Amino acid sequence: MFSRLLIGSQLSLLLGVVATLISTGIGVLLGLLAGYRRGLTDEVIMRVLDIMMAFPPTMLLLILSVTPPSLMKRRSPSASCLPHRSGGSRAASRST
Repeated sequence: MFSRLLIGSQLSLLLGVVATLISTGIGVLLGLLAGYRRGLTDEVIMRVLDIMMAFPPTMLLLILSVTPPSLMKRRSPSASCLPHRSGGSRAASRST
C-alpha cells in the first residue's frame, strides 16, 4: 500500500522540485543582476518583486481560481518564491 503511494506521488514531487529549482534560479539571477547593476535596474527589479511580495500566495491562488485556465495559471504559484531568493542574492552581491 505504501509503495503505491510513493509511485503515485512521484510526478507531484518531481514537479514541485523542478518548480522550486526554476524559481530559485530565476530569483538568484534577478538578485545578482539588481545587485551588480544598481541604479535604475536595481530599483525596477526590487519594486516589481516588492509588489509580488505584497500579495500573499493564498490570495494569489484565490484570484487564479476564478480566472479561465491557461498555461500561465499553472506556473504562477511557483513565482511566489522569487522575491525571497532574489533579496538574499542581491544583498550578497552588494556586500562585496
